[in-house]
Amino acid sequence: MRSRAAVVDAARTLFMEQGYAGTTMDDIARRAGLTKRTLYNNYVDKEALFRLIVSDVIAIAETFARELRVELATGITTANLREKLHDVAVRMAAQFAYLVVGETLDRAMITGVVPSEDELRACAHDGVETFLSRPQPGRPTRAPRRAARGA
Repeated sequence: MRSRAAVVDAARTLFMEQGYAGTTMDDIARRAGLTKRTLYNNYVDKEALFRLIVSDVIAIAETFARELRVELATGITTANLREKLHDVAVRMAAQFAYLVVGETLDRAMITGVVPSEDELRACAHDGVETFLSRPQPGRPTRAPRRAARGA
């Protein structure tokens, strides 16, 4: 249904622009070009709509993981190994970047408060330090340094 896609798109955009708390069902209906009644006929409340959007994001991540597992198990030959590993590395880097700053971006989506560049840098630094400190055989572990974060 076209109106459902318009509602999800409008809600996603508004949650990113204004945060969850700053977005109303009136805002979503207006942005989607629908009446509030039509919106409530399809979604009980704002939380139900938000849960749907989050579920969609989780489904995308699960699909990515499944496809990656299949791709790594099949289709790799000596001739295409370098290309396939490069493709996987690029996709993994994008996923890693989201994992590193995802909490900060999620908080921004919920509250509508955009993090400063310094906060994003500190978050990225912490994520890389944590990743690099993971235990490896034959290598001593090191605790990640915590970067100072602005309020």
